[in-house]
Order: sequence, then C-alpha cells, then structure tokens
Amino acid sequence: MRKYITILVLALCTGFFCCSTSSDKSKDSVPDPFRKFIKKFKPLHLPSTFRTSLGAQASASSPTFEELNGLPEYDGKSNDTLFMKDFGPQTVYYGMLPDTSNYFGLVLLLKGAEGLPAVLVTFDKSGKQISQLNLYCGNCMASMEIGWCSSTATLKNDLTIYSVDTIQQIKRDNSLNVIDSTAEYYTKYINGKISSDGKINMSAEQRKNLK
Repeated sequence: MRKYITILVLALCTGFFCCSTSSDKSKDSVPDPFRKFIKKFKPLHLPSTFRTSLGAQASASSPTFEELNGLPEYDGKSNDTLFMKDFGPQTVYYGMLPDTSNYFGLVLLLKGAEGLPAVLVTFDKSGKQISQLNLYCGNCMASMEIGWCSSTATLKNDLTIYSVDTIQQIKRDNSLNVIDSTAEYYTKYINGKISSDGKINMSAEQRKNLK
C-alpha cells in the first residue's frame, strides 16, 4: 500500500512540475524587447471612451494633452522601433487592455496629429502585429465643408467597439461665409469586436441623417 502511495505522490509532483515548467515557458515566450515595450502602457479599465472634436462648437478632447504629461513617448533610438513601424515621433503609449491571455491590445495616442487620434493595435505574444484600427471613423478632418465634427469611440467590457462621428456639413459663398441654409447634420459610424485571436473585425461605415 505504501508503495502505491509513493507512486501516486511522485506522479502528482511530476505533473505539478510539468505544469509549472509549461507556465514558465509561456511567460518566457514573450521576447525581452517586447516585454519592455508593453510595460510602458498603463492598465486600461473598460469600458473606456475616447473623444475628439473639430470646429467652433467642438468640445475638449478626451484624454486631454495635460493628462498625457509623464506618459512614455516613442523613442526612435530604442528597440521600440521593432513594434512601431507604422508610427513615429509624438506617439504616446497610453493603455493596455486588461485581457492578455491570448494577445496584447494596446492603445496609442498620436499627439502630433490634429484631434489627438487614438489607435488600437493588437500583438501576439511574440510581438508580431495582428490588427490595427483608428478608433475614430476618420471623418473629422479640417475642411471648408465641415462646420464642426465630434468623434467618440468606446471600448466596452465585452471587447466590442463602437465609433461614431457627428458632423455638420456646410457650404460657403464666394467670401467664404457660411450659408446657414445649406447645413446638413449626420453621423457616420462603425462597430465591431476584437476576436479571441486578437483580430479586430469591424463593420462597413454607415451613415444616418440627423436633420
């Protein structure tokens, strides 16, 4: 009987050791340069909303430039260049999605661009980029035909994404004065979700007239 108990204990210990080793290997599978890169992002609590706006009636951006003080920015002389091929100077490392079991979801803010755009990027555990999404629809761009425009993007707890631009479109006379009677109000929006493998799947952009 004692012999069987000894065998059982050895089997349990072996199993525990294998699990621990497997877990350690999983952690070690994240390359050190990528590990240092993702540590620069603060935890992002969901739901999380980002706003930016353009025009005379525009509201303040969220987060504000003041809130970005002290957050890490892109360093072109570091190993960050391995993971920031689509970005450059004045990119702020803002936040990381809470679920990191299968992939890393990172939110970057582009300080050098108008409106403080927010970009969601997903990476696999080796640091290879999976998907990338401008969280705003992208219709809020400076234009003579835009009176004002407001963008809102929300990342929800279930990893669904909703992004909407609310727009006033106008026409101007030869003196560049707004012709009030030509004003149109509408929204353009997209929605989607981050899948379990880190892919960002979004709908086609849709439009809805407000007036």
